[in-house]
Amino acid sequence: MKITGELLKSERKKLKLSQQDIAFALKLSPRVINAIEEGDVDNLPAKTFVRGFIKSYAEMLKLNSTTVLNQYHEEMGTASLNSKLISTSNEPIKKKPAEDSPLAVSQEISTVTPNLKVSLNRNTFKVVVLITAAVIILGGINQIINKYQKEGLQQETPHLSVETINQEVNAAKEIEQPTEEPEPAVESETEEQVVEVKPPTPAPEASEIVKSKATLGKSIEMVIEATRDTVISYATGTDSQFKTLNLKKDTLQIIKSKNGLHVKITEGDAVLVTVNGIHRGQAASDTKPVELTY
Repeated sequence: MKITGELLKSERKKLKLSQQDIAFALKLSPRVINAIEEGDVDNLPAKTFVRGFIKSYAEMLKLNSTTVLNQYHEEMGTASLNSKLISTSNEPIKKKPAEDSPLAVSQEISTVTPNLKVSLNRNTFKVVVLITAAVIILGGINQIINKYQKEGLQQETPHLSVETINQEVNAAKEIEQPTEEPEPAVESETEEQVVEVKPPTPAPEASEIVKSKATLGKSIEMVIEATRDTVISYATGTDSQFKTLNLKKDTLQIIKSKNGLHVKITEGDAVLVTVNGIHRGQAASDTKPVELTY
């Protein structure tokens, strides 16, 4: 399948896209994209999956996926869609009788008559169903109206009992009598005031201040691809504790945060960084440690 791979590779280069861009868009590993372009069948999964990968790859590059898949089938020696269509077209065609012949007229009458009966039965059944549904709905509405009318006629005015009148009179008398508030007691002795002296809080470090201002309220998705073995550490949001990760060569690490992200990379040229779908390239051009904050 080297011809298919070269076709996809040349079109990708025309659009100035990298293998990492294709892999990120198709949710595949860069190794799979490289194996498709190089025709390395040994490093690819089953043919069923490869056909799906090639179709998605071609559609992303705005190519005719049917043409690309036919080329793939020719190289792999499998049957394509066009060959199936050709094989079915070679089947003998049954001759139909002439339209004006008596046999054709009798056949048309025999086919139209049962179809007409079926359509009439279906229309009659639909009309009966609609009439039944309308009668049921009208009966339900009538029952609801009668129910509310009966409830309105059965309502009676409330009766006041002697006990409730006495309770209201006693409550009115209690409200009219003024209540005497007790005078606050005067303490003869003065209380001693105790003043607590709190130690001054230490000022936060400069790196923590920059991190907290830069990372609050920002959703980040970072994809880190290691070009060689290296070590990184990261912290999300305002968290001061960093998590350390050991990355192997040609591996991907995805870090997501809803409140900002701070990453420390021991070797800046050892990783490729993609932030929120935008490829940033190498974190640095040399082996010096780098700190990234988003």
